[in-house]
Amino acid sequence: MSLPYFDDLIESFLHTLRFEKRYADHTLLAYQNDLNGFFAYLNAHYDISELAAIKPLHIRSWFSEMMAETTTQVSSIKRKKSALQSFFKYFIEQEKLKSNPAAVVPTPKLPKRLPKVIEAEAIEKIISLDDYIESKEEWQGKTEKLIIKLLFETGMRRAELTQLSDADIHFGRKEVLVFGKGSKERLIPLHSSTLDLIQNYIQERKNQFPEYKSNNLLCTPKGKPIYEKYIFRTVKNFLGKVSQSSKKSPHVLRHTFATELLNNGADISAIKDLLGHASLAATQVYTHTQIGNLQKEFRKSHPRS
Repeated sequence: MSLPYFDDLIESFLHTLRFEKRYADHTLLAYQNDLNGFFAYLNAHYDISELAAIKPLHIRSWFSEMMAETTTQVSSIKRKKSALQSFFKYFIEQEKLKSNPAAVVPTPKLPKRLPKVIEAEAIEKIISLDDYIESKEEWQGKTEKLIIKLLFETGMRRAELTQLSDADIHFGRKEVLVFGKGSKERLIPLHSSTLDLIQNYIQERKNQFPEYKSNNLLCTPKGKPIYEKYIFRTVKNFLGKVSQSSKKSPHVLRHTFATELLNNGADISAIKDLLGHASLAATQVYTHTQIGNLQKEFRKSHPRS
C-alpha cells in the first residue's frame, strides 16, 4: 500500500488524464496499476513521504527488482517507465516538482527477436512445388507457384512482388529489377528455370486474358492484377502444408532467403544489397540467427554441453 499523500497525487493525475486529455479507460487502468505498484514498492523499501524526495535510484531499484522476476517482461517495464515519466511531468507542470527523476533512468532494451525461418524439410518441399499445389494445371496454381518461387528465390517483399511488371524481368541478363522502399531499385539474379516459368506464364496470360491491360506480371484467376492479400493468403496456405513454423507469411520466405544465403557463405554486404536494406545494421540480425543455430547444434552435439 502507498501513503495517502501519494494516493491523492495519483488520483489528481488520473483525473486530468480522464477528463482533460480524454485518455482511454484501459490506458488509465494501466497507469493506475503501474503507479500503485511503484508507490507500494517505495513504501515497503524506503522512508519517503514527499514527491521531491523521489530520486532516479529509487526507480532503478524498482526496475531491478522486477527484472529479477522471470515473469516480468521488458515491454511491461517500459510501459511502467512511461507511466512514471508522465506522472512526474504532470507535477512539474503543476510546479510541485522541479525535475523528472524517471527521465534519466535508462529504458530497458527489448531483446532482439530473431527472424522466423522455415525448416530445412520445408525448403526441400518448396523445390517440389507441384506436389503441394492442388490446382497446378489451372491458372490459380500457375500463379501460386510463381508467387512462392519468386519470393523464395529473390527475398523480395510482398509489396515489391505486387508491383512487379513484365518489363522488370530481364531475360537476357537473367535478372529481375525490383523497386523497393523509397523508390530504390535493385537487381536480383533469377534461375533459368524460373525465367522459363515466367516466360510461359506471360504467354499463357495473353492467351487466357486477352483484355488484360495492367503492367503487373501476376494476375488473379479473374484476370485482375495481383494484390497483397492474395499473396499473403497464397503463402499462408502453402506453408501450412509444408512447414511447422509458427509464422506463415511472405516475410518468412524473405527471412529464409537471407538466412540460406548466409549459411552458404554469402557476404553480408551482398545480402544487404539483395534485400534492399538501407543499412547493414538491418541485415546483421541474420548473423544472430546463424549464431543461434550454432548454439543449438553445440548443445545438441557437444559431449560437454
